[in-house]
Amino acid sequence: MELYFRAKLFDDVIDVLADYVEAEQVPEHREEAQRKARAVHLHSYPQYLAKYGVE
Repeated sequence: MELYFRAKLFDDVIDVLADYVEAEQVPEHREEAQRKARAVHLHSYPQYLAKYGVE
């Protein structure tokens, strides 16, 4: 299970960056999609570093 949780958290750090970029293709939803992607990334990245980051 630990590997799953690590992968899920890493996905929240990385995959949302692709969502952020892809949102450029849909102007009517761009702002909201990018806001959500940014929020997920900024929430998950520090958690990932704290738990799995290199010292």
